[in-house]
Parts: sequence; C-alpha cells; structure tokens
Amino acid sequence: MTDPITPGEHDPEKLQKMLERFRERGSLDAGERANHRTDANPWGEAQLAAEKLVRFFKMVVFDHGLTDEEIVYAAELFALNVLNADDCPLSGTAKDRATSLADAYYKAALKVL
Repeated sequence: MTDPITPGEHDPEKLQKMLERFRERGSLDAGERANHRTDANPWGEAQLAAEKLVRFFKMVVFDHGLTDEEIVYAAELFALNVLNADDCPLSGTAKDRATSLADAYYKAALKVL
C-alpha cells in the first residue's frame, strides 16, 4: 500500500512513485497496445493521449491544492508553452488546424453528454 496523498502537499518523491506505478501498469510494447488512430478517426491516438493528460493534470492539481483560478492559470500556461515552444515543428497554419479540430471534437463531445 502506498502513502496517502494530501491535497496541497507537494512531495516530489510521492509524485515520482505514482508516475512509476503508472509506467509499470501501462507499459506494453507498441505491438501489444491497441492503436486508436484509424482511417475513420486519425486523431484517436491524440484523443486518448489527451484523456491521459487530463487525468495526470487532475493528479497534479490535487497534489498542489490549487484553487479554481490557479487551475485555469496552470492549464492556460501549459497550453501556451506547448503551442509556442521554440522546437515545435508545426507552421502557424498547422497549429491553427489542430486547434480548430480539437475545438470541434470537444464541442461535439459536449453535445453527446
């Protein structure tokens, strides 16, 4: 059994142990792992990755005991860092396309709920 995690308690060792458990439980060879990218849904793998990022983000929010405003700030800052990274090989047009497709997917998913 692992040590309990208390909201707002930032303990890098506990976070590292948790990440190691995720890695151990989720590590399959690429051939064994289902491929979620298909002709019908070429963004399926990215959608699955986004779901995992959201779960990880929730864990980090819990670990740091963030307020609602801090959660939005952290998410925005993360997105800005990703979209404006110096080593990002995408053109502005490609970034805009991916952003637009993600926005459309999100809005369509909300309608289903």
